[in-house]
Amino acid sequence: DPDALFVRGMVSAARGDHATGVAMLERAVDLRPVDVTFNVSRVELLLALGRREEAVLAAEQGILWVGSKPQAVRQLRDLQARARGR
Repeated sequence: DPDALFVRGMVSAARGDHATGVAMLERAVDLRPVDVTFNVSRVELLLALGRREEAVLAAEQGILWVGSKPQAVRQLRDLQARARGR
């Protein structure tokens, strides 16, 4: 269930288990790639962990998947720019 994976990922990250948090969010995105919240949360967590290159790639993937939602694309592009240090 992608929703359960998302919740587990967010809870794990909040408790300091970032590796599990990222893994759960990635699985949630794999199961429901068009979910804006899943994609944005994954990029934000990667950024928070300083994993900038992964955040850029995750944002690019998310943009491809949610391309029909302009606000989501803007949000992911903003996160991508942050990951690139802009």
